Amino acid sequence: MSVDKKRIKYSRKNKANDNLRNVPEFRSIYSKILYIYLHNRMEEKAFYITLEELKDLLMAPALAHTYSQLRIKVLDNIIREFEEVQCPLRFKYEIVKGEKDKVKISYI
Repeated sequence: MSVDKKRIKYSRKNKANDNLRNVPEFRSIYSKILYIYLHNRMEEKAFYITLEELKDLLMAPALAHTYSQLRIKVLDNIIREFEEVQCPLRFKYEIVKGEKDKVKISYI
């Protein structure tokens, strides 16, 4: 029996894209990235992430060098966009007291 390699490649490619088919139509790439990341961690009720990890994950602009800038320029806009497209996934975030560079993200 001969295996059709093109068919295998195609099916693997489609399987990898299955997770992306249900992503709502966000305007910003930040919302898409965070949606996929949060969707993959849905089994957790809440999790902690450092500010640097969050900035790297979102590929945030250099302007978002502090938590307040990241919050104003990126995170608040993402939450607003999640609400606009009526995304089934909702979250909130807060800075962890005592640890200035750590953020807690929890699902609503």
